[in-house]
Amino acid sequence: MGARGCSTAGTWRCASLLAVLAAEGMRDGWLRTERFDWAKLGTDADGATYAGQVRARHVICCEGAAVVRNPYFSWLPITPNQGEVLDVECPGLSPDQVLNRGAYVVPVGPERFRVGATYRWPPFTEGPTAVGREELAARLTVVTDLPFAVVGQRAGVRPAVRDRRPLLGPHPVVPSLSFCGGYGSKGVMLAPRLAVLLADWLEDRAEIWPDVSLLRYNALQPVGVS
Repeated sequence: MGARGCSTAGTWRCASLLAVLAAEGMRDGWLRTERFDWAKLGTDADGATYAGQVRARHVICCEGAAVVRNPYFSWLPITPNQGEVLDVECPGLSPDQVLNRGAYVVPVGPERFRVGATYRWPPFTEGPTAVGREELAARLTVVTDLPFAVVGQRAGVRPAVRDRRPLLGPHPVVPSLSFCGGYGSKGVMLAPRLAVLLADWLEDRAEIWPDVSLLRYNALQPVGVS
Protein backbone atom coordinates (compact mmCIF):
# COMPACT_ATOMS: atom_id res chain seq x y z
CA MET A 1 0.00 0.00 0.00
CA GLY A 2 1.08 3.62 -0.20
CA ALA A 3 1.45 5.11 -3.66
CA ARG A 4 -0.55 4.78 -6.83
CA GLY A 5 0.32 5.95 -10.35
CA CYS A 6 4.03 6.47 -9.81
CA SER A 7 7.07 6.74 -12.05
CA THR A 8 10.76 6.75 -11.19
CA ALA A 9 12.66 9.99 -11.73
CA GLY A 10 15.46 12.08 -10.31
CA THR A 11 14.88 15.24 -8.30
CA TRP A 12 16.55 18.61 -8.63
CA ARG A 13 16.70 20.94 -5.61
CA CYS A 14 16.43 24.23 -7.46
CA ALA A 15 16.41 26.52 -4.42
CA SER A 16 19.61 24.98 -3.08
CA LEU A 17 21.30 25.17 -6.48
CA LEU A 18 20.34 28.81 -6.99
CA ALA A 19 21.52 29.72 -3.50
CA VAL A 20 24.93 28.15 -4.15
CA LEU A 21 25.26 29.89 -7.52
CA ALA A 22 24.25 33.23 -6.02
CA ALA A 23 26.78 32.90 -3.21
CA GLU A 24 29.47 32.02 -5.75
CA GLY A 25 28.56 35.01 -7.92
CA MET A 26 28.62 37.45 -5.02
CA ARG A 27 31.97 36.06 -3.85
CA ASP A 28 33.59 36.18 -7.28
CA GLY A 29 32.11 39.54 -8.30
CA TRP A 30 29.99 38.54 -11.31
CA LEU A 31 26.69 38.97 -9.46
CA ARG A 32 25.23 41.87 -7.56
CA THR A 33 21.71 42.45 -6.27
CA GLU A 34 19.72 45.67 -6.40
CA ARG A 35 16.31 46.93 -7.49
CA PHE A 36 16.42 47.62 -11.23
CA ASP A 37 15.23 51.07 -12.33
CA TRP A 38 14.17 51.22 -15.97
CA ALA A 39 14.57 54.99 -15.97
CA LYS A 40 18.33 54.49 -15.54
CA LEU A 41 18.69 52.29 -18.63
CA GLY A 42 19.96 53.81 -21.85
CA THR A 43 20.38 52.04 -25.19
CA ASP A 44 22.24 52.83 -28.37
CA ALA A 45 23.52 51.06 -31.48
CA ASP A 46 26.45 49.55 -29.56
CA GLY A 47 24.62 48.26 -26.50
CA ALA A 48 23.25 49.65 -23.26
CA THR A 49 24.29 51.56 -20.17
CA TYR A 50 22.80 51.47 -16.69
CA ALA A 51 22.99 54.25 -14.11
CA GLY A 52 26.04 55.62 -15.90
CA GLN A 53 28.12 52.85 -14.31
CA VAL A 54 27.50 49.60 -16.19
CA ARG A 55 28.13 49.21 -19.90
CA ALA A 56 26.91 46.07 -21.68
CA ARG A 57 26.72 44.83 -25.23
CA HIS A 58 23.40 43.22 -24.45
CA VAL A 59 20.77 43.24 -21.69
CA ILE A 60 18.62 40.15 -21.11
CA CYS A 61 15.35 40.55 -19.24
CA CYS A 62 14.57 37.47 -17.12
CA GLU A 63 11.82 38.65 -14.80
CA GLY A 64 9.06 36.09 -15.01
CA ALA A 65 5.54 37.42 -14.59
CA ALA A 66 6.91 40.87 -13.68
CA VAL A 67 7.43 41.45 -17.41
CA VAL A 68 3.92 42.92 -17.45
CA ARG A 69 5.54 46.03 -15.91
CA ASN A 70 8.52 46.07 -18.29
CA PRO A 71 8.29 49.19 -20.53
CA TYR A 72 9.97 47.35 -23.41
CA PHE A 73 8.29 43.93 -23.29
CA SER A 74 4.91 44.46 -21.61
CA TRP A 75 3.21 43.86 -24.97
CA LEU A 76 4.13 40.17 -24.88
CA PRO A 77 1.06 37.93 -24.32
CA ILE A 78 1.98 36.86 -20.78
CA THR A 79 -0.69 36.46 -18.12
CA PRO A 80 0.36 35.90 -14.51
CA ASN A 81 -0.98 32.62 -13.07
CA GLN A 82 -0.79 31.88 -9.36
CA GLY A 83 0.14 28.48 -8.00
CA GLU A 84 0.50 26.97 -4.54
CA VAL A 85 2.45 23.97 -3.22
CA LEU A 86 2.46 22.06 0.04
CA ASP A 87 5.32 20.52 1.98
CA VAL A 88 4.17 17.41 3.80
CA GLU A 89 5.60 14.74 6.06
CA CYS A 90 4.48 11.28 4.98
CA PRO A 91 6.24 8.38 6.75
CA GLY A 92 6.32 5.26 4.62
CA LEU A 93 6.08 6.99 1.25
CA SER A 94 9.01 6.01 -0.97
CA PRO A 95 11.62 8.76 -1.49
CA ASP A 96 12.94 6.97 -4.59
CA GLN A 97 10.14 8.10 -6.90
CA VAL A 98 8.41 11.19 -8.19
CA LEU A 99 4.66 10.58 -8.21
CA ASN A 100 2.24 12.20 -10.62
CA ARG A 101 -1.47 11.56 -10.67
CA GLY A 102 -3.51 14.73 -10.49
CA ALA A 103 -0.68 16.19 -8.41
CA TYR A 104 3.07 15.82 -8.40
CA VAL A 105 4.76 14.54 -5.26
CA VAL A 106 8.52 15.15 -5.11
CA PRO A 107 10.82 13.99 -2.28
CA VAL A 108 12.66 16.91 -0.67
CA GLY A 109 14.06 15.30 2.49
CA PRO A 110 13.65 12.44 4.95
CA GLU A 111 9.94 11.56 4.92
CA ARG A 112 9.24 15.01 3.46
CA PHE A 113 7.62 15.72 0.09
CA ARG A 114 6.45 18.66 -2.00
CA VAL A 115 2.95 18.47 -3.46
CA GLY A 116 1.79 20.70 -6.29
CA ALA A 117 0.38 22.55 -7.80
CA THR A 118 -2.70 24.72 -8.07
CA TYR A 119 -3.57 27.08 -10.93
CA ARG A 120 -5.41 30.33 -10.37
CA TRP A 121 -5.98 33.24 -12.75
CA PRO A 122 -6.23 36.88 -11.58
CA PRO A 123 -7.38 38.37 -9.30
CA PHE A 124 -5.01 36.76 -6.81
CA THR A 125 -5.18 36.34 -3.05
CA GLU A 126 -2.03 37.48 -1.30
CA GLY A 127 0.04 34.50 -0.20
CA PRO A 128 -1.05 30.90 0.44
CA THR A 129 -4.75 30.15 0.89
CA ALA A 130 -6.89 27.68 2.80
CA VAL A 131 -8.57 26.76 -0.49
CA GLY A 132 -5.22 25.87 -2.06
CA ARG A 133 -4.26 23.79 0.99
CA GLU A 134 -7.50 21.83 0.86
CA GLU A 135 -7.25 21.27 -2.88
CA LEU A 136 -3.69 19.93 -2.72
CA ALA A 137 -4.40 17.78 0.32
CA ALA A 138 -7.32 16.23 -1.54
CA ARG A 139 -5.14 15.57 -4.57
CA LEU A 140 -2.51 13.89 -2.39
CA THR A 141 -5.10 11.43 -1.06
CA VAL A 142 -5.59 10.28 -4.66
CA VAL A 143 -1.87 9.56 -4.97
CA THR A 144 -1.40 7.76 -1.63
CA ASP A 145 -3.50 6.34 1.16
CA LEU A 146 -0.74 6.92 3.73
CA PRO A 147 -1.39 9.50 6.49
CA PHE A 148 0.47 12.80 6.11
CA ALA A 149 0.92 16.12 7.90
CA VAL A 150 1.19 19.50 6.18
CA VAL A 151 4.35 21.27 7.40
CA GLY A 152 4.58 24.12 4.90
CA GLN A 153 2.76 25.98 2.15
CA ARG A 154 3.94 28.47 -0.44
CA ALA A 155 2.43 30.53 -3.25
CA GLY A 156 4.04 31.98 -6.36
CA VAL A 157 3.17 33.44 -9.73
CA ARG A 158 3.94 31.85 -13.09
CA PRO A 159 4.36 33.72 -16.40
CA ALA A 160 1.78 31.95 -18.60
CA VAL A 161 1.89 32.49 -22.38
CA ARG A 162 -1.11 32.36 -24.71
CA ASP A 163 0.16 29.35 -26.69
CA ARG A 164 1.96 27.76 -23.69
CA ARG A 165 5.38 28.12 -25.28
CA PRO A 166 8.29 30.20 -23.96
CA LEU A 167 9.35 33.56 -25.34
CA LEU A 168 12.95 34.07 -26.33
CA GLY A 169 14.90 36.59 -28.34
CA PRO A 170 15.62 40.24 -29.11
CA HIS A 171 13.28 43.18 -28.94
CA PRO A 172 12.09 43.93 -32.49
CA VAL A 173 13.01 47.64 -32.22
CA VAL A 174 15.75 47.75 -29.56
CA PRO A 175 18.19 44.98 -30.56
CA SER A 176 20.40 45.46 -27.49
CA LEU A 177 17.54 44.12 -25.33
CA SER A 178 16.35 40.51 -25.24
CA PHE A 179 13.78 38.60 -23.27
CA CYS A 180 14.06 35.11 -21.80
CA GLY A 181 10.94 33.79 -20.09
CA GLY A 182 7.32 32.81 -20.36
CA TYR A 183 8.04 29.31 -19.07
CA GLY A 184 4.75 28.87 -17.20
CA SER A 185 4.91 25.76 -15.03
CA LYS A 186 7.73 24.13 -17.06
CA GLY A 187 10.63 26.38 -16.16
CA VAL A 188 12.76 23.72 -14.48
CA MET A 189 12.66 21.60 -17.63
CA LEU A 190 12.89 24.34 -20.27
CA ALA A 191 14.88 27.27 -18.88
CA PRO A 192 18.35 25.66 -18.73
CA ARG A 193 18.32 24.55 -22.36
CA LEU A 194 16.72 27.73 -23.71
CA ALA A 195 19.07 29.98 -21.73
CA VAL A 196 21.98 28.21 -23.44
CA LEU A 197 20.23 28.67 -26.79
CA LEU A 198 19.90 32.42 -26.21
CA ALA A 199 23.55 32.66 -25.13
CA ASP A 200 24.59 30.80 -28.29
CA TRP A 201 22.47 33.14 -30.40
CA LEU A 202 24.18 36.17 -28.83
CA GLU A 203 27.52 34.71 -29.92
CA ASP A 204 26.26 33.88 -33.44
CA ARG A 205 26.52 30.15 -32.78
CA ALA A 206 22.83 29.27 -33.16
CA GLU A 207 19.46 30.45 -34.38
CA ILE A 208 16.51 30.88 -32.04
CA TRP A 209 13.93 28.20 -32.69
CA PRO A 210 10.81 29.64 -34.38
CA ASP A 211 8.39 27.98 -31.92
CA VAL A 212 9.97 29.80 -28.96
CA SER A 213 10.93 33.07 -30.69
CA LEU A 214 9.10 36.06 -29.28
CA LEU A 215 8.96 37.45 -32.83
CA ARG A 216 5.94 35.21 -33.45
CA TYR A 217 4.04 37.89 -31.51
CA ASN A 218 5.72 40.88 -33.15
CA ALA A 219 2.36 42.11 -34.44
CA LEU A 220 1.24 42.77 -30.86
CA GLN A 221 3.91 45.41 -30.30
CA PRO A 222 2.26 48.84 -30.17
CA VAL A 223 3.27 51.21 -32.92
CA GLY A 224 5.93 53.64 -31.77
CA VAL A 225 7.03 51.57 -28.75
CA SER A 226 10.81 51.51 -28.23
